[in-house]
Amino acid sequence: MPRLLSLLLLALGLLWGGRYIQSQRALPPATPSATAPIDYRIEQPTLSQSSANGTPRERLQATRLIHYPERQLSELLQPRLNLYSNEAQWQLQANGGLLYDSGQLLLQQQVELYGPFSEWPQGYRLQTETLSIDMALRQLSAPEPVTLHHPQLTIRAGGLELALQTQQLHLFNGVTALYQP
Repeated sequence: MPRLLSLLLLALGLLWGGRYIQSQRALPPATPSATAPIDYRIEQPTLSQSSANGTPRERLQATRLIHYPERQLSELLQPRLNLYSNEAQWQLQANGGLLYDSGQLLLQQQVELYGPFSEWPQGYRLQTETLSIDMALRQLSAPEPVTLHHPQLTIRAGGLELALQTQQLHLFNGVTALYQP
């Protein structure tokens, strides 16, 4: 009973606190075209970044990376991203993505995020079509509908914002939750 109550309280908290707060600047729209000049192309790239003390912060892999210097971005095919924060690991994957020279990452088409929350030790899976990641601020946002799957709970919303450092999740626009005991 306490577990059911905590899951229901969590769902109600998500519903109540689901106001959208724009906390990151919007990415400019950019779609590389076949006629844009290519600076370089890398097959099977792996990009890693560590903190000052040497602990891993992120690791980005893709099937292919194509850099467009005029658009100041790289196009990614089948990107996979691991983000590390406070002993937690977040895994993301998508069919495509854009990595801006500024460090912003936009994942597109069948985006999936797997991650932990301290309240949900079994983890969860989140699905959406577009997910923007501010690598410096460690914040994720999805302006399109999202579905969050947990073994006993499914939550749908019009969008989300997630701060990795604090594990704060904000769902907004038509949030619904279905609990299955």
